[in-house]
Amino acid sequence: MRDWIVAAQLHGVEIFDTRDRLKALLITYAVDRATGDPERRLGAVTWNQHMSVLGMFYRWATAEGYATAVPFTYQQAVVLYAETVREVLVNQARRRVPHAHVTIKYLEDDFAAMFINGLAGLRPDGSEDEGPGRFRGRHLARKGAVGELVVSSGTRLQEFSYLLACEVPPLPAAPRLMPIAFPLPEGITKGSKFRVTWTSYGALARVHSYDLRPWGGATASAIAEKPSGRTENKPQPVDDAVMQPMLAAALFLVSSMGPHAVELARQIRTRTASGPPWTGSYAAISHPAGNATSRPSPANPESTAPPSTATGPTPTCAKSSKPASPPCAKPGTLPTPGTLRSSG
Repeated sequence: MRDWIVAAQLHGVEIFDTRDRLKALLITYAVDRATGDPERRLGAVTWNQHMSVLGMFYRWATAEGYATAVPFTYQQAVVLYAETVREVLVNQARRRVPHAHVTIKYLEDDFAAMFINGLAGLRPDGSEDEGPGRFRGRHLARKGAVGELVVSSGTRLQEFSYLLACEVPPLPAAPRLMPIAFPLPEGITKGSKFRVTWTSYGALARVHSYDLRPWGGATASAIAEKPSGRTENKPQPVDDAVMQPMLAAALFLVSSMGPHAVELARQIRTRTASGPPWTGSYAAISHPAGNATSRPSPANPESTAPPSTATGPTPTCAKSSKPASPPCAKPGTLPTPGTLRSSG
């Protein structure tokens, strides 16, 4: 507070002045504390502490009526912490500082080369190690190739640990000095955000020189010496004497019931749209075989189908005593489309 008051007096600005004058004072004060006299410079953390104190002071002065303006600009932000979401106001005068746990360390060229040669079982200078204490781990060529790819591309531990062989970029047809794009899928990146990094042609060529496919591209069934599906399946197919009658019966049902089901569904939709569904009693009229013709449907009064020409009385079933009961029909016959009528 003392430094802020001294700077205001030096530039002839009141502590509770107008917003424009306070903002001009804040800009001058920030430039002086960042690039002015080295003895008066403030680091990012110290500067942010000063801005927090000034912000609380001006919020108190505004609430008490001493100040009518503040020198700061605030922006609304959403903070997510421990599965709790809350909205906060961020002072735009604060400086960005790295998180305490973020530490980026770059390997020197000689140490990176020694690291890659060590993974490949070589000496620090890259020559073969024939001594008795030689590192004789497994898959030395793969470890050296992947280590060089990691150093070249800068992928994180989680990213290259879960990287699949099919996600490695293809090798260009000709060598190049420019970096090669290395896209990383969102399933393995930090924050599940797709990103693209870069790698060198030499590192990528070394990875492709080592066959990353398991078992050299052979199938699992071949490695396990099991049938691979080229022979006959264990479950035997159904005999034609059973399959053909089943298919014929299914086709007959579809071709016979299909048109009736479509027409009945249309009538139900029409009645449902015009009022409560299935109100009143319904009766189905069945016609003798060969003389069945469509009767005009109540839901489709414009139907021009001719009336029935069957001789003799048309058998009908009695009215249903239950309003919601389904249409009845003579055993062994199907209701003709359009023969539903209301008898209520």
